[in-house]
Amino acid sequence: MKKLFVLELIKTGTSSMVGLLNSHQNIFIMYEVNPRSTHISKYGKQLLNVLPEARVEFNNYLNFEESYNGIFKAIKRSKFSDELKYFGDKLVLNEFLGFEKEFSDSNIIFMIRDIKTWLCKKQVIESYMTDIDIVSRSINYLKFLINTFKFTNSIKIKMEDFILNH
Repeated sequence: MKKLFVLELIKTGTSSMVGLLNSHQNIFIMYEVNPRSTHISKYGKQLLNVLPEARVEFNNYLNFEESYNGIFKAIKRSKFSDELKYFGDKLVLNEFLGFEKEFSDSNIIFMIRDIKTWLCKKQVIESYMTDIDIVSRSINYLKFLINTFKFTNSIKIKMEDFILNH
């Protein structure tokens, strides 16, 4: 099993990519579960409703690899134990800046957007208040793009190409 993560900023197309990946029988990408967080996300709670034995893996004191390997092992022992070749999570990149080494043995997909398109998205405007300050948000987006080059074993997929060029 290889670890596969889809890292994102909001509204860059990661949900579409995760949906597409999860349509394959040998891939399971969780949706913003992040077992190392100090709280359990709503998606983590959904996973635990189906797989309660994975609860011990939701511990921000475990290291990155232990958390995800533990969840993977719980899935393998469950009725959902199809032959998984890729397993991972969709995560917000900002939570993992400085943790590049933890992803060193993982495959990563970065979804990116044309910055003009990204800045116009309603949720981006509401979340980042780009109607008040578009310059610093643009710089933050460019920092996101630059930081993607710190991760080895990664590819960048532009949402516009994903839609138009299949």
